[in-house]
Amino acid sequence: MTQQSTERASFFTLPIEIRNTIWTDVWAPRLQLHIFFKEDRLMTAPCLGAQTGDETSALDDSRGIEPKNHRMPSAEEKKLSRRLHRRYSIECLKSRLHSPWGNHYRCEEDWNPMPGHISTEKNSCINFLLVNKMMYAECMHFISQHLDVTITDLRTAASLVENVGSTSSDEPQHMIPLHLLRSSRFFNIVLFGSPELLIALALNSDDSISSHPLKHQSHCAIGVSLVIDWDLVENLLPQRQEWNKIWLGLAALPYISRVTFWVDHSACSSWTVINERALLEPLSRAKWPLNAEVLVHLPDISSHSMRSNKQFVGDIDHDTGLPFRICRRIRCPDRSPDRSAHRCPEEDLTIWILHDVSEQEQAQFDGFGMYWELDRMTTDACCWDPPIPR
Repeated sequence: MTQQSTERASFFTLPIEIRNTIWTDVWAPRLQLHIFFKEDRLMTAPCLGAQTGDETSALDDSRGIEPKNHRMPSAEEKKLSRRLHRRYSIECLKSRLHSPWGNHYRCEEDWNPMPGHISTEKNSCINFLLVNKMMYAECMHFISQHLDVTITDLRTAASLVENVGSTSSDEPQHMIPLHLLRSSRFFNIVLFGSPELLIALALNSDDSISSHPLKHQSHCAIGVSLVIDWDLVENLLPQRQEWNKIWLGLAALPYISRVTFWVDHSACSSWTVINERALLEPLSRAKWPLNAEVLVHLPDISSHSMRSNKQFVGDIDHDTGLPFRICRRIRCPDRSPDRSAHRCPEEDLTIWILHDVSEQEQAQFDGFGMYWELDRMTTDACCWDPPIPR
């Protein structure tokens, strides 16, 4: 027996409790992963956590406190950012505003860095599986119990729940085994898409686009600053069936324990254009295990804009037997240390801030972040003047 095989054998003779402690130290900081498709292959990337902080505050009621998963730029990143001109910061912000990864835009940057950004996380937990077969077998059970999976697109979510319980030799060689993902307990689903996509997903099979109420309401009446592309809505209707299957499939996963769902649309318009009840109807129909926790993060809207037939209203929907819990969040909040001082209704103003601006730019913004009036918030026109503090 070689020295290497002897050391390997001695490791596996340790009690399982000790080995699990070792795996916890080795894996736990890296057991948060994004999964997504690239060229028909399932890929993984480290998850740095949601960047808004609202998800954390909704769980522990610590509003106004910097979120636990907040990632500050490294010293090297700060040094690089000081060399970048202001135009770069605008481009960076545009990318974040329209990132398909939604509130995980920082994770996308880390996986596919823009100039001046450095990928600080390496996917070592997946590479560790390649050491040998004994390590692979030993790790699989531990990973499935602790892996926190984040999905930011419908295709990946659908592939996860298709043909659950079966494996096919025709499946491409993925970066992470599907059966491992399907045995995981914790899932984060992020849906950040166009209003047209969310409207299409919220339509029932019997609904007619021509009779949709938004087609017969003026923009002033519904408080929006965009025109819905109804041809696009019609083209997206086939995704309704996939949307329904995703939630039925997630609820049927054998070890599902916690699911969080974060949703928003990418247009500079009020969230009231979306019928929340219709959009989340598949979550209500899914047969969730009794011990499964399902948490839905919805954008906050002012009380006078609430419609009980479209939105979940706290006083009405409290204790009504919904299989999920709803948390409201301020849309695109100011992420400065004193966030509570700058909150405002979403219809009035949307507040944004960059994490990785230079000290000079941060001083120029005077600690208030970067502000847009909703009717001017586009990818081409930005309003850089912060409002006068009240």
